[in-house]
Amino acid sequence: GTTLILQVLRAPDMREEEFSLTTRSGMGLADFMQLKEVLETGLTEAQLLALRFYTSHSFHAINKSLRANHKPHPLPATVTCINEGIKTLRGLDAESEEATAAFDLLRGFTDTTAPKEFMEKGGSEAAPMSTTKKHSVACGYAVRRGEKRGGLLMKIRTSNNLQRGADLTFLSMFPGEATTLYPQIGKHTSELQSLAG
Repeated sequence: GTTLILQVLRAPDMREEEFSLTTRSGMGLADFMQLKEVLETGLTEAQLLALRFYTSHSFHAINKSLRANHKPHPLPATVTCINEGIKTLRGLDAESEEATAAFDLLRGFTDTTAPKEFMEKGGSEAAPMSTTKKHSVACGYAVRRGEKRGGLLMKIRTSNNLQRGADLTFLSMFPGEATTLYPQIGKHTSELQSLAG
């Protein structure tokens, strides 16, 4: 299974690292639909659009309602296409060495601590969950400029594609973030280790 490692970060401990947030300006839907990742997996237009929308600052429109368990969700087709798109993209390069390679994914949380119950029993995320391979990106989300209370860095140790979400770098509005997106998940139980910051 996966291993989650939580590390408390404090603003004074962090150094700012630059990372590219270049966009894909000039590309239309037809251009995206011709990308290798889309052609190899059979990702639909609706799935691509939903996933790209999620990588914008509009992800709050999806996550807020899912986490609050609003029924019906205001964007049910979008949520469905995001989850189906992630599952479709997980098949990309399934035969490659990277599909069975072990690597860590990171997620940063601002002004957050790990509740005792989470440390003892694990937890779940009711909304899609963004992660990254880039330490600088995760730390940027965990420790925001001006925040004094710090944040939390979650490391998800994975050993194969089935334990990971889908890499959205090729379609993301912010490809420099190297986002790997997990679908909505149920209860996640794993070994948890707390690291001092």
